[in-house]
Amino acid sequence: IDTATTSVINCLVRSSSNATVIAGIAIGSVSNLYSQGIIISNNIVHSLTNTVDSDLNGIVVFGDKATVSNNIVYDVISNSAGGCSGIYSKALAGAISNNIVKNAGRQNGQITYKATGSKGVSITNNSIEITNSDYKFVGIMAQVDNAVISGNTIDASSSTLCEAGIELSGLSSN
Repeated sequence: IDTATTSVINCLVRSSSNATVIAGIAIGSVSNLYSQGIIISNNIVHSLTNTVDSDLNGIVVFGDKATVSNNIVYDVISNSAGGCSGIYSKALAGAISNNIVKNAGRQNGQITYKATGSKGVSITNNSIEITNSDYKFVGIMAQVDNAVISGNTIDASSSTLCEAGIELSGLSSN
């Protein structure tokens, strides 16, 4: 969906055990980074699997400004070489807050935010848990400028392969 303003609110998204998907909720595209006012809120996304060689994300959003809040995302499992995240944003500005993410990341973070030239990003008050120790993971991965990351809980006590609770890289003030 590529529109000026877009909202996805109060939806349930899941797949069958033999389906291959690449995203539960996807808004925007790499070629259209100008979507304004995207809101993804109060959704449940779970049981997504991917066995093909491509990325898999529970929620993925591109655009100028996006808010992803109050969602529950769990069991997003990629068995391929592609990246995997529960929540993945490439919006130039936005917030990821008050989400619950469990067992939903591989090669990327459970929550991943990557935006070259970002204008202000906040990742706050999220709860992240990993109980699957079959692969390495990062709780929050942020490759952004001007980020505020605060009040998040990352529980990796059941996993022996946690690479980092929070991994930051960017060009200026992270």
